Amino acid sequence: MIRRYVKKWLHLPSCTTDHLFYTSTAMGGLGLPRLSKSAPCSRINTKRAVLNSKDENITSFVKTTGIEDEIRDTADKLNIRIPSNPKQPATWRKNEEKEWAAQPAAGKGRKHFEHKCSNSWLQAGSKYLREGDIISALQVRADTYPTRVALARADGREDITCRRCKTAPETGGHISGHCPAMKGYRINRHNGIVETLCDRLKSKGWLVSKEPQMRDAEGKLWIPDIIAVKDGKAVLIDPTVVYESNGDALSRANQAKVRKYLHLVPVIKEQFGVTEVTVRGLAVGARGGWCKGNAKTMEIVGLNDKGLHSFICRFALRGTLNLLRIFTDGRGPGARTATAPMGL
Repeated sequence: MIRRYVKKWLHLPSCTTDHLFYTSTAMGGLGLPRLSKSAPCSRINTKRAVLNSKDENITSFVKTTGIEDEIRDTADKLNIRIPSNPKQPATWRKNEEKEWAAQPAAGKGRKHFEHKCSNSWLQAGSKYLREGDIISALQVRADTYPTRVALARADGREDITCRRCKTAPETGGHISGHCPAMKGYRINRHNGIVETLCDRLKSKGWLVSKEPQMRDAEGKLWIPDIIAVKDGKAVLIDPTVVYESNGDALSRANQAKVRKYLHLVPVIKEQFGVTEVTVRGLAVGARGGWCKGNAKTMEIVGLNDKGLHSFICRFALRGTLNLLRIFTDGRGPGARTATAPMGL
């Protein structure tokens, strides 16, 4: 009942995965209650608390009542695991996360939403996204945004070719990352992240070179996004926005950036007069996902601010929503630029 009304209020299609509603907000869902699971799970935890009482008389007595069998039977019905640590409560939401991730369409890339910085816009009372953007963001997360491929799953239409470039199936990933018609909007989204990083690096005392030109030993021109220099060290950071198509899409993008620019280390040492060079990618999900490896990149340059990480995820997500809106209806407010100061 609750789920049906929430779908109606948020204008989400009936095919939207139920797991989006029941997964916790910290893990990318809406965190709605599910009484059929939360109530028996609460009983399990209450019984476990009694069973693990410090009063040996109570513990001895309740063991004679079959309480342990009751706990196991209820856990089996809910298909949940009882933690070995008696102080750790049993939870049913983990199953929602796993079952969501296992779905062939809606579960693609779900792993990248398992970071708090990816989900700040889902927290109660947050005003990071406009109402219409929240609805679109949920559709994007659940892979029900009305692209031709998504609509074909619902109504069986045959033509799933991109309406703009006519060269590939019209998916969220194609529109966000490959469609030639959207190239300018992708550049704006990317540049906004680069500008944000440059500003924050400068505030931390780094000497920042944005898009420096350099040639390798063979004379080929390379233009990485950022080289930051401080205390005889240089860090090359090349951000990229990647559609979360599978569980390791962002980590593979980071690795590709390292492979792409690693051969420039000698050139950077000579050009910037440093003795140590670190090459890092910074892959952000088009749907607001975050790569675990990004934390190391941000730590290296002293940008450990979780608020900044959340802002970057939201910026990428907003850019994608803007891009999709313009693609699908030809209107929208225009691409958001990122050259103006932006609050966290």
